[in-house]
Amino acid sequence: MAPATFKAAAFSAYGDSSKLEIVELPFPVPAANEVVIKVHAASLNPIDWKRAGGQLKMFIADSFPLRTGYDVSGTVESVGSAVTNFTVGQEVYSRIDERAGTVAEYVATAQENIALKPAALSHEEAAGVPLAALTAYQPFKLSGFKDRESRKFFVPAGAGGVGMFAIQFAKHAFNATEIATTVSEAKISTVKDLGATTVVDYKKSDFAKELKDYDAALDTTGEARKIFGILKPGASVYSIAAVPSGDYIASVFPQTGFLLKQGLNLASAPARWAASRSKVDYHSFFMKPSGADLAEIGKLADAGKLKVLIDSTHPFTLEGVKAAFDKSKSGRATGKIIIKVI
Repeated sequence: MAPATFKAAAFSAYGDSSKLEIVELPFPVPAANEVVIKVHAASLNPIDWKRAGGQLKMFIADSFPLRTGYDVSGTVESVGSAVTNFTVGQEVYSRIDERAGTVAEYVATAQENIALKPAALSHEEAAGVPLAALTAYQPFKLSGFKDRESRKFFVPAGAGGVGMFAIQFAKHAFNATEIATTVSEAKISTVKDLGATTVVDYKKSDFAKELKDYDAALDTTGEARKIFGILKPGASVYSIAAVPSGDYIASVFPQTGFLLKQGLNLASAPARWAASRSKVDYHSFFMKPSGADLAEIGKLADAGKLKVLIDSTHPFTLEGVKAAFDKSKSGRATGKIIIKVI
């Protein structure tokens, strides 16, 4: 029998981890197409502290207490009347929808966002996969990288949450012939173990002077304009960190106002003009939740072709969640920050 309430981490107002609290909420009742997941582990991503700090309030209408967390690994607790893909007791993982709320004992999301957990991964490892892995995986599909005659790929910050997955997907799923990244000296062996073939120590060298003639890149650091200089004409660049165009933001967040849209178009214009001059195909990018993509990613994990680097694991207590948020916001993590619920 389901409990009447459950515990969840939430923000009482926009701000830093001092605004976090553990709240009691009514037990979730799944809509027809939803699955309620009993959370074993969740992970944090930069979007979590950015949203908590109010950086997305122009795009997403928040209410308080504001639940947090997008990534989850757990077991199916209950299903809605129209759910056909999952049954109670199955181990699953997901990047849920924009309601957020995986740093909790239970969370509900649509079945389309969910996939079976890879058997090769623990719940803690699986929780570290969804958002970052989807962010790395989907641009490869959009770029047609696998069909290129030459497949040289660049991603800066290869030891970060997205970078570590991008390197592995380039090697194991998209047949890259050369994979370049940037890290500090202490992390060179880590990214080489993941599959990087060329590593630039960003503290000693400038990748723009070391690399050339690449076919595609994923900008994880906001250096898109600098990346253009190492690419071939016709190369593809997807950026998750540079200022997006207002037109693109409006396609993702339809409620975007006219003035904000025009302001973003103006702010992003220099990068778009530079891309045009360099004759590269440049796009801003936001990942989309996809159980189907997670199923494909899970196959790589079960084939031994996907490693999940875990920076730290924190308990599901107020102090533990605060420490996890502070570590994520510091930008000093190598790999994923995990909150273990059970």
